[in-house]
Order: sequence, then C-alpha cells, then structure tokens
Amino acid sequence: MIYYNNLFRNYAEFQERFGIQEHGNGAKNRKNKILLSFIKNPELLRQARKTGDYTLLSIRDMTTLKQILNDKSAARVSTPRRTPTSCP
Repeated sequence: MIYYNNLFRNYAEFQERFGIQEHGNGAKNRKNKILLSFIKNPELLRQARKTGDYTLLSIRDMTTLKQILNDKSAARVSTPRRTPTSCP
C-alpha cells in the first residue's frame, strides 16, 4: 500500500490518476502504470527520508518525472569529480 500524506487526498483521486481503464475492444489496463511502480518503490521513500528531498514522491505525471530526472542527472554531470592521479 502506498503511504504518502500529500500524494492523494482520497481513494477517488487515486482512482482518477491510476485506476483501471477499459478500452473499446474490451481490454483493460492501469493508467500511469510506470509512474505508479516508480512511486511504490520502497527504496525511493527511504532515500527521500534520508536526504529530505521529497520531490520525486510528489510527481503527478510522466512529463514531470522525466524533467526532474533530467535536471538531477544534468546536475550530477556538471559537478566536477576528482580524477585519480596515476603514480609514476
């Protein structure tokens, strides 16, 4: 079960975002399945508690997820790293 205080107000809001969707041919699938599995990851909650950064837990759609992850990876790349020096 997902337990995040500010992510959903009630079950109806959860159903609106991640509920089962039925198509015209009778097939059923879950809306935003990838985003739901990302949010349900227990490691994500542990990391958010450890760092105090809850931005990845408050994502509402895949576009926002992509933008945040791109920003975070760009910040990592722009951070200068120490290169190991070789010994003669």
